[in-house]
Amino acid sequence: MFAGIAALAAQVGEGAASSTAISAGTLAVVYVLRAIGDADARLEEDRLRLLRAVRFAARFGMRIEPATEAAIARHAGELRGVSRERVGHEIRRMLAHDSRAQAIAMIERLGLAPTTLLEQGSGHATPLVAALPAASSTTSALCAWMLDRGDAL
Repeated sequence: MFAGIAALAAQVGEGAASSTAISAGTLAVVYVLRAIGDADARLEEDRLRLLRAVRFAARFGMRIEPATEAAIARHAGELRGVSRERVGHEIRRMLAHDSRAQAIAMIERLGLAPTTLLEQGSGHATPLVAALPAASSTTSALCAWMLDRGDAL
């Protein structure tokens, strides 16, 4: 599905994973992250792909194709079966990047927060995370996320 950055870049470079949008008289390319083949099957092969899709989309300014996004939401509960170490590694990589607010917003919107954080509820707004300076630490980003969720109170 998301074999690596090189494979992803090759698809984007060839235009297979991009579309063109016209807005206010300007031409913009919108990059789309999508599963190869059946999204459900790809996510069942490796459940960590649920988070990798979010990390790649946020980091590279892509949107997730609707069918792939729906599959991620359907499989969100299955993230509990992935080792906490692997989940934590993906979350730390997301929180360490400037695109952390976009990644967290996607995690919340897709219903991945409860299984990622082992907490209830999802869909929380994340204004504190969005307001963090780009150079903020992973720890600061995680604390801001917990405050935004009301979990730290």
